[in-house]
Amino acid sequence: EHLEGSRVLLRVLQQYADMRAEDFCDIVEHVFLARYKSSPHCASVILSSELVDGIVGACFSAGQKALAPRPPVQLDEMPQEGGANLPGCSDNGSAVQRDRCPRHWEGQHILWRLRHLGTQVFEAAFVPQQGFLPHHWPDTMLDPPEGATGHDESHKVTVGGVG
Repeated sequence: EHLEGSRVLLRVLQQYADMRAEDFCDIVEHVFLARYKSSPHCASVILSSELVDGIVGACFSAGQKALAPRPPVQLDEMPQEGGANLPGCSDNGSAVQRDRCPRHWEGQHILWRLRHLGTQVFEAAFVPQQGFLPHHWPDTMLDPPEGATGHDESHKVTVGGVG
């Protein structure tokens, strides 16, 4: 059943901030986007969830770090507390906006992958997320009403009684 599978996937994705970035990317790319995006319950359970807003934000935050200019890494410098000061999500104290990228998602290559996957999730979720504008978040773990698609259809224009 796709409905129960979508709910399980949503529960797994709720742990994204604690996952290794590579594991998160594999789940998003190979399970969510490749297998569930086109399932009948994906929009109502996963794509319209508040969680997807957080995931897209975290991926875009990682992408911003990948695009941000950084000073060259000096190999002769002593590592800072907590390990090497790798380019990527490591905190350099210059973040102006809220950083949604978990600190353990380090490394330039994974940041580019996260940015790319964030763009794919954003595109898939744009309508169920109501354009990513502020709105009421549905409880996507509840059973959808009979015939519901998971999309807010209040934007449809009715002409002559036909929608």
